[in-house]
Amino acid sequence: MNYPRDVYYRMRPGALAVLRELLLWEEGNKCPPTLQNLADQLGCTRQSIHYHFKRLLADGLIDKGGPGRYMTNQAGRKYLREIADETD
Repeated sequence: MNYPRDVYYRMRPGALAVLRELLLWEEGNKCPPTLQNLADQLGCTRQSIHYHFKRLLADGLIDKGGPGRYMTNQAGRKYLREIADETD
């Protein structure tokens, strides 16, 4: 899957941290996290998490998992693998 070139350039460290933490949460829990769950894990505000979720959703890297809940999708997981491969 190819991503628009600007997704790589627009991905801010905060959004990348949110995407990684979202995936880690999903691996250890049965339901998608709330904004507060991730805010607590990352030590930031719910508003900050929501801001990054809106951008990640617009970029097609996460899906809505219910009211106030989001989850990674295949594109988001693939994106994280590609980033990991680039840093190895």
